[in-house]
Amino acid sequence: MTEYNSRFQFQDFISYIEVVCPKCNAKAIVSGGKSNVRVEEYEKEVRFKCSACQYKIEYAKTPKFNTLIRLKKKRTLLLNLPVDPFFGFDLWCVLETPDGLLWAYNQEHLALIKKY
Repeated sequence: MTEYNSRFQFQDFISYIEVVCPKCNAKAIVSGGKSNVRVEEYEKEVRFKCSACQYKIEYAKTPKFNTLIRLKKKRTLLLNLPVDPFFGFDLWCVLETPDGLLWAYNQEHLALIKKY
């Protein structure tokens, strides 16, 4: 059995995220995220696309919000929640268990959870 690697973080799985399309409830994809890189450096590559209804969004075209640090406008990633960190769409891989909510960004993330 492979030993669990505790060095993985949620950011390690943000390049390909399986989500629920907010328009048609089909499985859709958020792609383009990168781990260990500031979001400003790759935000133009992040996209949402639903193959079922053809709904698309580019992350770079979403609003920026004022922050308390230097009142600079920026985007905030929503990590550690059962939503994708860019658009806030519900994740596809979510399961309610007696011990609480279990969720994963994609099949690779889910496989790591199963190994644990």
